[in-house]
Amino acid sequence: MQSERSRYEKQAIAFIDSGHFSTETNSYWINFSIKNNQFACIATSKLPDADSHSTFAPIPESRDKQIEELIELFAQSEAGLIL
Repeated sequence: MQSERSRYEKQAIAFIDSGHFSTETNSYWINFSIKNNQFACIATSKLPDADSHSTFAPIPESRDKQIEELIELFAQSEAGLIL
């Protein structure tokens, strides 16, 4: 569990620095970006007839809280909780 958290934290820092991050699961391509002053997560199905999903999260003011918010968003997206 700690190694996953460490991985998510590295991803969060890279995302904050660049404003974009992409990953994939067996079923989805997942793109994270900033839209309308929110963190945006858009999951596009790899299957042609399946739905895409999106979720948005407010951007906290402090960098530490931003990292925590992104860690949660990354973990939920990989677990399929927001798909």
